[in-house]
Amino acid sequence: MTQPAILLVDDEPLLLDMTAMACQGAGHPVHKASSGREALDLLQQRPEIGLLLTDIGLSREMDGFALASAARRLRPGLPVIFFSGYGDQAERPAEFREDGVLGKPVPIAVLRSAVAAHLPPPSG
Repeated sequence: MTQPAILLVDDEPLLLDMTAMACQGAGHPVHKASSGREALDLLQQRPEIGLLLTDIGLSREMDGFALASAARRLRPGLPVIFFSGYGDQAERPAEFREDGVLGKPVPIAVLRSAVAAHLPPPSG
C-alpha cells in the first residue's frame, strides 16, 4: 500500500524547502508546488496525496483558500491545513472555518502534530 503523501504549497522557496524537510523527516512523502496551478496539476497526477498543506498568501493567480476550494472539487473531503504569517487570526471563508491555520514560522513539533492528525503514521 502506498504511503499517503502531503501536497505542500508555498511561493517562498526557502520556506517550501524547510517545511518539506520537516514533513519528510517525520516519514511522509512530500510533493512541493510553488503556485496554485502547479498544486492542482500535482493533485490530478498523484492519487497518493492525502493532505493539502498550503500557505494562505500565495502571490500568484490564486490564494490558499481558492486553491483549497479547487482541490476539494477534485477530491471531496481532502484534509487541508493552512499556514500564514497571521496565524489563526487569518480571515477565512466560512467553508474553511473548521480547518486549522498554523502560524509562520511553524515549529516542527506543531507541524508534525497537525499532519499526524490527518495522516496515518508512516509505515516502516
